[in-house]
Amino acid sequence: MTIQRILIGLMVIACFLPGCTQIKNLTQPLLGQRNQVVVCASARIDQAYDLYGEAKMKLAQHYDDRDSNHLLEAYYAASDSMAIANTVTKCPDRQRSDFFAIKNLMGLNKSLQKVVRLNMRDEDPSNLIAIYRDQYYKVMPNDIR
Repeated sequence: MTIQRILIGLMVIACFLPGCTQIKNLTQPLLGQRNQVVVCASARIDQAYDLYGEAKMKLAQHYDDRDSNHLLEAYYAASDSMAIANTVTKCPDRQRSDFFAIKNLMGLNKSLQKVVRLNMRDEDPSNLIAIYRDQYYKVMPNDIR
């Protein structure tokens, strides 16, 4: 009877071995993910710098063809760059150098936004003056007085 038990035991083990290797293959990627380093901060900083470069390009295009839409695109690209740079503080892999990169990027974007705002002029500044003086009929001529 002992030989029969050994044979039955070997047959049971032979049946379970292929299943065990499949389980190992299924769980191995999950175990490998624990050892991977999350690259969150550097990717976001790179994306923020790319948006800053796009904002500079749009400002340069405005100077070439004087289209005010390029100013708006530059302003919003700089604002998106600042928003993405602010999200780096939530990354688990941030470092001290990332803090200085964010600080530098914020200063560059604020300066670019200031230049964009200086180039955005009102087409008719008298409208704004009329509103300050409560003379709405100059701004909205169809309005009932």
